[in-house]
Amino acid sequence: MADMLKLYGIVMSYKKAWHAREIAMKLVRGSDKESYNRLPS
Repeated sequence: MADMLKLYGIVMSYKKAWHAREIAMKLVRGSDKESYNRLPS
């Protein structure tokens, strides 16, 4: 959050930062169910 303020001048709450991280991780990895389905059997 301090990086966002330093780099972009944006004040962001911890909750908003965490939510943005969750969205980004879902875009990269897919949902938990999709990740589980990709495991080798």
